[in-house]
Amino acid sequence: MKHLALAGVSVLVLASCGTAKEQVPEAEAAVAAAPAAEPATEAAPDPAGRVALFGDLHVHTGRSFDAFISNVKATPEDAYRFARGEKIHIDAGYDIQLNKPLDFYAVTDHGEYLGIFPAMATPGSALSQTQFAKDAFGPDATNPAVLFQNVGATIVSGEEIEEIYDRDVIDSAWHKAIEAADKFYEPGKFTTFAGYEFTAMTPVADSEIPAAANLHRNVIFRGAAPDRLFSTLDSTNPEDLWAWMDQQRADGRDVMSIPHNSNASNGEMFALETYKGGELTADYAVTRSRNEPVMEITQIKGTSETHPTLSPNDEWANFELYETFIGSAAKSSPHTGDYARTAIGRGLTLQNSGGFNPFKFGFIGSSDTHIGAGPYIEEKFWG
Repeated sequence: MKHLALAGVSVLVLASCGTAKEQVPEAEAAVAAAPAAEPATEAAPDPAGRVALFGDLHVHTGRSFDAFISNVKATPEDAYRFARGEKIHIDAGYDIQLNKPLDFYAVTDHGEYLGIFPAMATPGSALSQTQFAKDAFGPDATNPAVLFQNVGATIVSGEEIEEIYDRDVIDSAWHKAIEAADKFYEPGKFTTFAGYEFTAMTPVADSEIPAAANLHRNVIFRGAAPDRLFSTLDSTNPEDLWAWMDQQRADGRDVMSIPHNSNASNGEMFALETYKGGELTADYAVTRSRNEPVMEITQIKGTSETHPTLSPNDEWANFELYETFIGSAAKSSPHTGDYARTAIGRGLTLQNSGGFNPFKFGFIGSSDTHIGAGPYIEEKFWG
């Protein structure tokens, strides 16, 4: 592969300008106080060589543990065929098809336990002989919701289930994901990216119901991808992911990560401290911006732009809210560090006071579908 420059993906990049305070009302006041632009007398010409492209950089198939637990068997090949406009059959029992093909697509299955669950369910495989597999898929199978919670807890802790954690199986599934992206790439017509999800989460200490704050990222390779991915079972710290990504670039592999669902991050996605509680620095800002130039601002699990509590004067602030933690019934409360709009205000404040801005990013919308096929119009929402 390839590829279309990542900057060409249709995203809106915000310049860092003006001043703001950390408190939300003052941040909004700073934006409101900015000088008004003079009305244009004529439309500006379109930038040469730019075109709006539509696609999805957040797609799960049955290779993801949570999708497979939910009886999804779609493969990366199925996902790319769907994106190209072909009809595919889904496990709900009917066919689905887009009205028109997409321009770009990336299958981003969870890196943790990638391909492990299909292997456990394959008769005769080594993993199918484990007690964990027998408990998960045998005649007295564990309830899927309980199975999801048990596996999810190991992703939060970063401590793998040793009985089933087979890096050879994960590596093989990753290689097949790369091969599928290469197979369906059509230069100038349909752009594919090898990718996966780094599923970082941290426990919510004050929740009466088990819950974890979301720090998920999708890791997208522009061209060549490495033989082995880096997941939260290597480290739960996103800053360790960035260091790994920097090494990938040093080895000639261009890559970026896209954080998503900051709306369920318990204030941690855009916190005013590092993952380990340290002070933000100019080096941190440069590293974060280099690795995460874009955030996923909307998807199936809600929109991460703002919340009525944070933007009380915005009548549209209640659009597509998601007010529980992911994979939990526990309610989440809006924090300044959860949403893009207030994160931008924080970045402007840091730029004004310290001369650096770790929260200068563009936006992209994706689906986070777990059936290999994103629902892109409201009247055809298939999950």
